[in-house]
Amino acid sequence: MSRVLRSGTAAATPRAYGGGAPRLLDAELRRIVDMAAEAAHSQGFNAGVVEGRGDTASAATRLGSSVLHAIHELRRAREADISASIDLAIEMATMILGHAPVGDREAMIRRVLDALDEVDDATVTIAAHPDDVVLLQEAVRGDVDVRADETLASGEVRILGDWARVDLTHESVLAVMKEGLL
Repeated sequence: MSRVLRSGTAAATPRAYGGGAPRLLDAELRRIVDMAAEAAHSQGFNAGVVEGRGDTASAATRLGSSVLHAIHELRRAREADISASIDLAIEMATMILGHAPVGDREAMIRRVLDALDEVDDATVTIAAHPDDVVLLQEAVRGDVDVRADETLASGEVRILGDWARVDLTHESVLAVMKEGLL
């Protein structure tokens, strides 16, 4: 038969059948047995704590990774929504105005003058819509060549230098505006 130890102490030695009266353990042996039981309990408890901490750390790592992934996905979705809203607003304005909403001629001249300040090339040529050539010739310094370019829409400009290429077409200006809004 097997017996289940229900407590960590032993008050008496087991009896053998026919062995006579039980003999009591002396105090020193009882203390050793109690210390061994306490050590076994403590060792098992500590092992459980270590295992539990490992499980908790693993779960925390997985949770943290999931949260970071969710944040990344939310940011990506938000940026896509903003981009789609900007595209829709530009498309609606273009349909209403009949052309892309990039500003008036004064804004075009400001963009050209700002771009020329950044260009260090010795020779610079400005290509512009034929309707804008005279206006630009009056606005820029005399050593800048302004030429008509039928392929450009009104308000669109390309600045060409020895090294510089500046694209101030409606598409590129809108792309910069859109990038600034994101």
